[in-house]
Amino acid sequence: MSGSESHSEGLPAVVVPVDHTPVGQDDLERLRREVEPPAIVREAGPQAEYAYADFFKAKISNPNTRKAYKRAVDRFLGWCRLRGLELRQVTSFLVGDYLEHHLNDKDGRPLSAPSKKQHLAALRHFFDNQQVYHGVVLNPATSVRGPKYSAREGKTPAFHDKQVRDLIDSVKEDDVIGVRDRTLLMILAYTAARAGAVARLRTTDYVTDGRSWYFNFGEKGGKLHQVPVRHDLQLQMERYLKAAGLEGRSDKSPLFRTARRRKRELTDRGLNGNDLLRIVKRRLAGAGLPESAFCCHSFRATTATNLLKQKVAREQVQYLLGHSDARTTDLYNRTDKEVTRNIVERISL
Repeated sequence: MSGSESHSEGLPAVVVPVDHTPVGQDDLERLRREVEPPAIVREAGPQAEYAYADFFKAKISNPNTRKAYKRAVDRFLGWCRLRGLELRQVTSFLVGDYLEHHLNDKDGRPLSAPSKKQHLAALRHFFDNQQVYHGVVLNPATSVRGPKYSAREGKTPAFHDKQVRDLIDSVKEDDVIGVRDRTLLMILAYTAARAGAVARLRTTDYVTDGRSWYFNFGEKGGKLHQVPVRHDLQLQMERYLKAAGLEGRSDKSPLFRTARRRKRELTDRGLNGNDLLRIVKRRLAGAGLPESAFCCHSFRATTATNLLKQKVAREQVQYLLGHSDARTTDLYNRTDKEVTRNIVERISL
């Protein structure tokens, strides 16, 4: 009996596919061009190549996660290649040793615990897919324990409430760029939306039910998150739509566009997250606020803290921020830091 067949009395043979590539040679060549695997994967055979391409093309929907995971996986595979290892020779000991002793930054310092946990997650998922398509026999990262890490509070600094108001008021609305920038800052502050979701807004994402206006934000994981527009933001949106010539538009064109600063006019190209970050940094500098200390995400932390200080239910703040887990919302709460600051000021030594 061959190694790929088994027989039971009275039952037909069951054939287990071994070393079978799930795509033809032409499809495999196309995948190689679209997602070029590193040498250690190519040498492991077509199953490993297919699993590599499948993982980065089909298994990860979020582009930021895909980029981070690919960077982590390719870095580890490059480390293995330099040591003369084959893909099937990777063991849990090697993965653990790599995370503990060899995962350093460009200055030779060990990466932070959260960064190491992200690398380990990338390797676990990658080798899971390799195992499915017979690129490896067992997943060597499954049994590896990641570093312990817990956080009571996120690292993103929050504004003081007055700083947000001063920042918004510092933007002069002398032209359409000023109107745009003031509108963007108000959306960040009064919706607590992520910068990427704000930048991706289309004209069809600003909607009304006849009574109120809403933003339909495209959030992580393809989720649609609808947030009501408060009255002063609605008035600001009316000013922006008129200044930008977008009144009555509902054609999926970008709601917020890049600008030709010399001509003081908007283009037809929509903003992206980096564009919005640059706008925020420029306006922080104009308001005399430390641009190195704050970013777009600071608005989310500030808004969450402001609402929680007003005793708004955590579940409602969680919904506004679009979190599926209330523990994530807690990371945005800076009320403990305010309490601690008040306590240390009272030390009378």
